[in-house]
Amino acid sequence: MHSHGHGHSHGHGHAHGHAGATNAGFVPRLVAWEVTRSCNLDCAHCRAAASRGPYAGELTTEEGVALLSDIASNWKPIIIFTGGDPIMRHDLFALIEKGRDLGLPMVISPNGTLLSAEKVRRLKELGILRASISLDGPDATSHDAFRRVAGAFAGALRGIGHLRDEGL
Repeated sequence: MHSHGHGHSHGHGHAHGHAGATNAGFVPRLVAWEVTRSCNLDCAHCRAAASRGPYAGELTTEEGVALLSDIASNWKPIIIFTGGDPIMRHDLFALIEKGRDLGLPMVISPNGTLLSAEKVRRLKELGILRASISLDGPDATSHDAFRRVAGAFAGALRGIGHLRDEGL
């Protein structure tokens, strides 16, 4: 999270319910939540790459719901569900449903390869406003080399196609 115009920052994005007391006037516009470090790719740039998992210590569903509730009771920032690949989180749809019920605007940033037409339809129904898919080059040669998985480019394009079909 970045705060502009203060020349300094208090804390590191930790919300403790009384954040206003130590951070007067701070209103986050975006909160990127790495809901899982699990992923089916092994990207060169990523600290959550598949080759380094599995990862212990991720928030439980209950802790995730509490986190979203805590955020929503203080602010209404855009929640970015990211990872890893957020689609790999078993309770992703439940977390998105909770975010919707709390009135939080939500977007998602998967790698695209795991998006089926059905999953995209569900994401849209649950209130996801936008999806962001990264392409690391103009073709499979460059993208797949960076993602270190053959077929990643084709999978991302397939996922983008499902998003476009749903108007997301």
